[in-house]
Amino acid sequence: GESYARTLSRVVQSNHPIEPEYKTSGFIQFEDADNLRVLVDPHTTFNNDCMLVFVAATEDKDPFPDDIIDEEKALYTLKNGHITSSLDIKGSGLYYKYLGAIPEQGDWGFRFAVVPVFKQSTTEFVLRSRVH
Repeated sequence: GESYARTLSRVVQSNHPIEPEYKTSGFIQFEDADNLRVLVDPHTTFNNDCMLVFVAATEDKDPFPDDIIDEEKALYTLKNGHITSSLDIKGSGLYYKYLGAIPEQGDWGFRFAVVPVFKQSTTEFVLRSRVH
C-alpha cells in the first residue's frame, strides 16, 4: 500500500491577506517518492486574474522562465474559488508558480503542502533511511 511521510511535507504560502501583484515560484523534490500529493488549504482564495500552477518536473529546467504561464504545460491550474481538493503529481519533483494581479478585498491568498507518497510501507522507508 501507499504511505505518506507527513513529516517530510513542504509548505508554501503567500501573506494573508495576499498583497497586490504578488509573485512566487519554486521547485520541490523528495528523493525516492513515487508521487507527490499537493494539499491545498481550504482557505485559499484569489481572484480570476491570478493563477497557481503545478508542473511535474520531467526536465531540469524551470518550465516558467518568464512571467508567462503556458497553460498547455501546466498539469494543474488553479483559478478563483475555494479549492479543497488534493492534486496528485507523478514523480518526485514539481515546479509551482503563482502569478498575481490586483486582489479583490478579502482575498486570503494561498497555502499548500506537498507531501511525498511512497509505494513501500513506512517502516521499510524508515529502516532504509537509517541504514544510509
